[in-house]
Amino acid sequence: MLVDGEEFFSDDPTLVTRNLRADMIDKVQVFDKKSDAAAFTGIEDGVRDKTINLKIKEDKNHGLFGKAEAGAGTNGRYNAQGVANLFKGKRRMSAYGTVSNIGRTGLGSADKEKIGDDDQGGENYSGKGLPKAISGGIHYDKKWNTDKESINGNYKLNLLDVEGEEVTNSQNNLPTD
Repeated sequence: MLVDGEEFFSDDPTLVTRNLRADMIDKVQVFDKKSDAAAFTGIEDGVRDKTINLKIKEDKNHGLFGKAEAGAGTNGRYNAQGVANLFKGKRRMSAYGTVSNIGRTGLGSADKEKIGDDDQGGENYSGKGLPKAISGGIHYDKKWNTDKESINGNYKLNLLDVEGEEVTNSQNNLPTD
């Protein structure tokens, strides 16, 4: 599902349908779209996806949405995250923040996709010890000149502090070692 010919913070259709009201829609276009590989290489592979493009009315092409969650437990355990998305015309911005000491070191993969973060393996927590993690980031993109020119950028910050110790015991039973 596309909005004005672009992905709407994600390829998740439910995100679009939950955050756009019917009175915002000017036109609905349904067409067969080439696969990403065919569009990138220019070589036709015969794969087509049914695609819906929602054209937004000019005076309604702006909005703000997001989500927040928080939790606390025994022994001082906590987890919180917030995500906000803003769009206005051809400009989009997303921001997020997380804080946790339960092993979560950033956004989950579904939330990463929704804000355009495709970083795989950016966190360095091995699963050992008690982590205290703080992460945050922003994404910005804007198009102009009939979409011929654009600018986009991302900034991320991850802080990870792990408390713990590891003990290894080895025993050699061979006479030479």
